[in-house]
Amino acid sequence: MVTIKFKVTEFSLVNNIIHVSPSIILYSWNEIQDKIQLIFPNQKTYLTKEEGSPESLIKSTTDVNKILQVIEI
Repeated sequence: MVTIKFKVTEFSLVNNIIHVSPSIILYSWNEIQDKIQLIFPNQKTYLTKEEGSPESLIKSTTDVNKILQVIEI
């Protein structure tokens, strides 16, 4: 059985300084969705991904100062 893990990192822009939160390891998209709700409460979000890449970026449609990076490992 193959276990898929995701390394999740939050990037935020505050006063023109980029803050990078420590990465965490999550084990399902349900856990990622819970993290999205914590970072972007009551906001619409979308995911961008280049074909063939293990990296995805999750962004809010209203808060341009935060990005959640998800890398499948």
